[in-house]
Amino acid sequence: MKRSEINRSIKKAKYFFKKINFLLPPWAFWKPEQWKGKYNECSEIMDNKLGLDITDFGLGKFMEKSLLLFTIKNGNPKINDKTYAEKIMLAEEDQVTPMHYHKNKMEDIINRGGADLVIQLYNLSCLFIYLFQTIKTICKRKNHGNLRPWMLITG
Repeated sequence: MKRSEINRSIKKAKYFFKKINFLLPPWAFWKPEQWKGKYNECSEIMDNKLGLDITDFGLGKFMEKSLLLFTIKNGNPKINDKTYAEKIMLAEEDQVTPMHYHKNKMEDIINRGGADLVIQLYNLSCLFIYLFQTIKTICKRKNHGNLRPWMLITG
């Protein structure tokens, strides 16, 4: 992943969040020096890995498979009993996010704007097999469709 791709994604995200009136917390844009010496007052942010994350999932195909997300809330069973995560995510048209699941976490998925979000859901009783870092699913697809802007899936 190139720094230019990261910088471009951050710039687009700031513009998009402003456009849809989604306000990030003040610490969202702190410089590294602003974090120094603030663990006591910012421990929840650091311990729960809140903030900006940009990934190409280690695949080196940023334009095809990448995601920008900002984690606002994140459960951490090692620290507390929270099982809920709140993240705002931004993907480009035709970008794919690899399948994943959480055994003990709930997430709401809300498309706040831009375009339709194509999402595939699987029944929770599916059997997941991890083999050579590839997830194979043994189950029948439960639902597959578009999540239009401002539609919500909870789970």
